[in-house]
Amino acid sequence: MINGGFEDYLECPLEITANPTDLEELLGNWWSASDQTPDFFHYCGGLQEPFGGAFPENNVWGGQAPHSGKGMAGFAISCGDQFGDYLATKLSSALTINKQYKISYWISNGDSRFLEVLGVACRTNGIEVLFTPQEIYWNDGTLMSGFTPQIGPADYIVTDSLNWVSFSHLFQVEQECQHMTIGRWSPSVLDSNCTCFDPRSAAGNVYFYIDDISIKEVVPIEFPNVFTPNGDAYNRVFQIRGYCGDLIIYNRWGQLIAEVSNDQGWNGRVNGEDAPEGTYFCITDDQKHKGAFQLLR
Repeated sequence: MINGGFEDYLECPLEITANPTDLEELLGNWWSASDQTPDFFHYCGGLQEPFGGAFPENNVWGGQAPHSGKGMAGFAISCGDQFGDYLATKLSSALTINKQYKISYWISNGDSRFLEVLGVACRTNGIEVLFTPQEIYWNDGTLMSGFTPQIGPADYIVTDSLNWVSFSHLFQVEQECQHMTIGRWSPSVLDSNCTCFDPRSAAGNVYFYIDDISIKEVVPIEFPNVFTPNGDAYNRVFQIRGYCGDLIIYNRWGQLIAEVSNDQGWNGRVNGEDAPEGTYFCITDDQKHKGAFQLLR
């Protein structure tokens, strides 16, 4: 990801966007994928008038502190699915087939001042994410059609407008993709107390703040069954591929002989001496992975 936390900017936002090109002019690496206007919020602008201001904690959508740092983005979806904003970006490197990825992000449900005045909460069950080889653009303000997002909507309705809610999804792509678009393609599943108002009043909008978007390749856990710390350049340390925590090593009698980070790995020594050949056991510090392996010299 490039600027997944919306911290870096070309120009400080002083008001929410008024046309589709504003977001790219402010952020550079994020833009609108349609004729609608997703928004950028940052503390750099100082406190502005609530209506139209881009100050995170005081704006027309109710206000929210960023999940982390000083910036965040936001986008609207009409309660009746007449229109939707789309956030688009180009990834730092392409996603490829036959690999598994994990996308993570944080969402908070913004309430517009119209909804607050009317005392009605209008919310849907989350967002969707689409990965494509090329940049896409929808040249009107309606919801996009003809696309199948790799990340579908959440199983539950996002209702929290006070706190941030964490989302993460595992996914694969069927072709090499370097462009990501966040928004809504499926019909909304609405909260039971959601009422769609006249779109001209802007009261029928569902609004999401989004922050700290990241994408990582998921490397399968590979537990080796042998390692050879014999002085050559191969298999010098015992490590578990795809694991990020600590390793706890026991000998065949169940005695603890080493506890090391997986990044460092176990070098086959105990108290400065070479451990004897034989069978050893390893458990990861999260207790999720364990197995036996052979030490050979």
